[in-house]
Amino acid sequence: MTEIAMMAAGDHELSVALDGTGPAVMLLHGIGGTSAVYQGQAAALAAAGARVIRPDFAGAGRSPLGRSRITVDSHAADAIEILAGLNIDQVLMVGHSMGGLVARTIAATRPDLVSRLVLLGAVSPPTPAAAQSIRNRAGRIRELGSAVVADEILDASVSAETRRLRPEVTAFIRRLICGQDAAGYAANNEALAEATEPGEIPAGLPMTLVAGEQDRLSPPELSVRIAAGHGDRQVVVIPGIGHWIPLEASSQVASLVISSLDGS
Repeated sequence: MTEIAMMAAGDHELSVALDGTGPAVMLLHGIGGTSAVYQGQAAALAAAGARVIRPDFAGAGRSPLGRSRITVDSHAADAIEILAGLNIDQVLMVGHSMGGLVARTIAATRPDLVSRLVLLGAVSPPTPAAAQSIRNRAGRIRELGSAVVADEILDASVSAETRRLRPEVTAFIRRLICGQDAAGYAANNEALAEATEPGEIPAGLPMTLVAGEQDRLSPPELSVRIAAGHGDRQVVVIPGIGHWIPLEASSQVASLVISSLDGS
């Protein structure tokens, strides 16, 4: 059974979902998501003998904003504190979208903590034009609420195949977006707008990148570019899905992470 704990991270608290016992896996969500995007993977991983840690980032899900300003770096620092609070000294790190930037930041600054990286729908820091568009979106969210961007986010990020064949997935993503605290959702958008390259990751750290074939926000070519030059890497492209990989390809992601736990 999942335990939901409020855990200290600096001068604020984060909600953290905890499942299972065994080798540790930390699952980091993206903007508009919460720890709930990984429900399917958490159950499968716990059943496979893993200890699963799913924080809600500051300003998302059950976690209060807690800061006047949040950044990718502050999310990384919070995740590191959560691991310390759980006495975990090494973890398989999984990150979706902006959560992948956070995971890469942790791997670059504290490579001793990370046994392997799995990046789902990996993104790069935005161009100046894209960053301004994200800031504009944050302004609309603050003024009008999170639901105002739900349709445009769904249109841009969920594959046509998922929308047609699995409407329940699209409906769940809509609920996640509309349920976000407006101030927190806006602040997380601004964190992405201000993101910079995470830094160099040790070439020997195993890294798997998973891309959706129909992902228009972070197409497969972007995962290939991020992987280029990294020594121990693998790029997996899943047909028929878009950007919400943990939800659009729940069982495939669970199987891949379980295989990564085994080192295969």
